[in-house]
Amino acid sequence: MTNRTFLPFVFCIITPFALSAAAEPALTAWVKHPDNPVIRGNQIILETVVDDNGTFKAWFDVRSARSIGYAESKDGVHWTDIKIVLAPAAGTWEAHNIDRPYVVKKDGTFYMWYTVHSKAVKKQEHHGAAAVTQIAFAASTDGVNWKRMSDKPVLSATEKWENDSVMCPVTIWDEDGNAPQNGIWKMWYSAGGAYEPTDRGYAVSKDGLHWTKHKQPVFSGTKNGQDWDGWGIGGGSVVKHKGQYYLFYIGYKTIDYAQTGLARSKDGIMNWERYQGNPIVSPGTDYDKLSVYITQVIYREKEKRWYLWYSGRNKTELPCLVTKDGEEPGFDKAEN
Repeated sequence: MTNRTFLPFVFCIITPFALSAAAEPALTAWVKHPDNPVIRGNQIILETVVDDNGTFKAWFDVRSARSIGYAESKDGVHWTDIKIVLAPAAGTWEAHNIDRPYVVKKDGTFYMWYTVHSKAVKKQEHHGAAAVTQIAFAASTDGVNWKRMSDKPVLSATEKWENDSVMCPVTIWDEDGNAPQNGIWKMWYSAGGAYEPTDRGYAVSKDGLHWTKHKQPVFSGTKNGQDWDGWGIGGGSVVKHKGQYYLFYIGYKTIDYAQTGLARSKDGIMNWERYQGNPIVSPGTDYDKLSVYITQVIYREKEKRWYLWYSGRNKTELPCLVTKDGEEPGFDKAEN
């Protein structure tokens, strides 16, 4: 997952979704950018993007510094140099490592939820590495200078299924849901394992600091070892579009092999419908031949184009881009 120089896009056409003819006709495919990876470096991972008045602003994991970096781009392909904007805080619970930020701009302020690691975790410690990850909260007026909003976690593992770790927050401000959800922060987070998560949880908040959880996972892997997402599911992106919540997620066939999938739900909590053409982005033969994960999605209404950045893993992890033209991300139409 990974100086980042924002994502060099490599265009590799992902073959049109193998859809069931009866349910969903063939649609415009997601296409890998020919300049992929769009950012070169070592262990730099693009985690979150805000489309701010025509400029893509992105925040990264800078693994070498155990910190969060920032860069900008007009086209999603050519990025400014990445600079560190938030680092571990010595002498606090955030002293070891911070990563996996998710940023939302609301009323002129940038809000960031991010993952804090209490220690490094190896694959063999996937289960049983207690109190490994928790979620913190910060705010900024410019996206560069950040103020931590609490001296303690805003979300920690409290449920048995979370397996002592919560991470990879994805947050939106939802103004047009049904009461009492009208005007509220909604967060989808990953949990279930310390090395890689296996399930997706859900929580709501009025202030971004105090959260109320849905007690059980709201989205999980199929638990069928033959399925592309049978081992588990991880972080990604949620886009509310035409009354539907679209979840772009990491699907793990094994703990080491990941692809990107799509699902939708009318309430963003239950009854998720997986896209029949999943996975929508799969490993190729070069820079992303081992895995495709860490997915961030932006829809530009004026362009009628979807932008999806992901981490392609081969010898290292690098930011890559795929795009899709049209109003719908994969399903033939939005349902009311």
